[in-house]
This record gives sequence, C-alpha cells and structure tokens, in this order.
Amino acid sequence: MSLRSVITGNTLYGAETPAGTGISIGTGNNVAIFNNIIYGFTTGISKTTSVASTTLGYNNFFNNTTDVSNVTKGANDIALNPTFVDAVNADFRIGTNLKAKGFPGAFNGAGSSCIGYLDIGAVQREETGTITFGGTNYIDDMTIK
Repeated sequence: MSLRSVITGNTLYGAETPAGTGISIGTGNNVAIFNNIIYGFTTGISKTTSVASTTLGYNNFFNNTTDVSNVTKGANDIALNPTFVDAVNADFRIGTNLKAKGFPGAFNGAGSSCIGYLDIGAVQREETGTITFGGTNYIDDMTIK
C-alpha cells in the first residue's frame, strides 16, 4: 500500500545559507505539494525514486541549491524572493511580491463569484521539530524552521 499525503499552505525555511532537505519523500509515497514556500535548503524536495506519483503546483522555490530531485516542478511553480519580514527572528510574513500568487480558490466567507488567488505559504505561525506521517495525511498552514 502506498502512502497518500497532501502538503499545502506551508512555509519551510532551512537557512539563509542552504542546508538540509526541505521535504524528503520515500519510495512508493504518493504526495501532492501545493502552495508552499520552500526556502534555504540544499535540496528543496527530494524523492527516493521517481516511481510513485508526486504532483507539485503553485509552490515558491527560493534560495535552494537544488529545488527538486526525482520530481518535476509544476507549471505554476515560481521562484521569487518571499521577502520575509524577519526570518532570522521567526517573522515569516511575506512581502508583496508573493501576495496573491498561490493556488486559485475562494476566500473564507466569500461566495462563488469571489474566487481569487491565495497567498503562498502559511499564515504566520511557527512549529519546530520533525514531522513524521503515514497513511493518508494532510499537512496545512504551518511554518517549519
């Protein structure tokens, strides 16, 4: 059985000098990765092999040595400086150059006529440590430093 996961609306911050891997996907894992900021990693997203399905879209890759390994970027992935307010001190609010560049969708409380493009990355919040998951998973709206 393959694992199925969705990673959306997150900010993953490695370091100003790229270090480590942002997202590491094992063999047989099917993952959808949308609307994330992946910043400051030696490798932004790495997959053991390209066998299982991985779908990327509306992500922002910036300041990585290598953005992806064994996966293909989506047609709407971009590479713009998120101009964090103060990443060193954990203030990951984004600057105007990333506003409304993310996945198209309805804003909370809006009717079907009010569909626009969401901001890329997470709402300002910080989580620390390592995230491990299995089965069908959904990771949303986190800042990982």
